[in-house]
Amino acid sequence: MTSEEGSGGGGGFEVDDVMPEGSEGFVFKALLSVVLVLAVYFALRFYWSLVSFLQTWLSREYVDLFEAFVNLALLLLLAAGFVWLMKRRSSS
Repeated sequence: MTSEEGSGGGGGFEVDDVMPEGSEGFVFKALLSVVLVLAVYFALRFYWSLVSFLQTWLSREYVDLFEAFVNLALLLLLAAGFVWLMKRRSSS
């Protein structure tokens, strides 16, 4: 055993040993893309189950009104998130 291995400071696993230099950004973007696709998929599934819930538990004359309110709330939430992201991006 050499002094380097026995010291406990230098003989460990490091990311630079596996990935070439500069590829961290690519890996981050790929993982972010996968997460975003999954988020959109689950958001759509949630939306359609919410619409189904409204159609099941509300009387017919109120379904369209509640769907409009849900759509408006989601639109406002997305707009607020977009504005927050743009402010955060411009400040950095």
